[in-house]
Amino acid sequence: MFDIDSLRVDPERAEKGTWVDYYKGSSLCIARANNKAAEQYRIEKAIEHADIFNAGGEKAEKLAYEVETHVLANFILIDWDGITKGGEPLDYTPEMGTKFLTDPQFQDFRDDVMRFARNREHFRAQNEEEAIETVK
Repeated sequence: MFDIDSLRVDPERAEKGTWVDYYKGSSLCIARANNKAAEQYRIEKAIEHADIFNAGGEKAEKLAYEVETHVLANFILIDWDGITKGGEPLDYTPEMGTKFLTDPQFQDFRDDVMRFARNREHFRAQNEEEAIETVK
């Protein structure tokens, strides 16, 4: 039997992010891909640039990439911990996120952020037993 409660989403984790283990002890705070702020921004840009999107083509593709990068850096990748460059710690800012999310040499990083944001299991509501185990 399938328990429908297993599909419950924790709205706070979906909107504000949840910490996900990344490489070599680092972690990323990731919000759900379709969180309210991300969706609102996408809608605003779709309305604002409807003529470009409706025309299609290279200009529309470039704009869609820019919009999605803004969404990733500002509404999905919320923070990180344990990320360094050249041995120096990097504090997360949307500008820093954008730098790595747009650099073709870091395509894997962009892919990972998108994959984590789309993984519904990261945003599941915990039942009481799971919550107790998490705290231990």
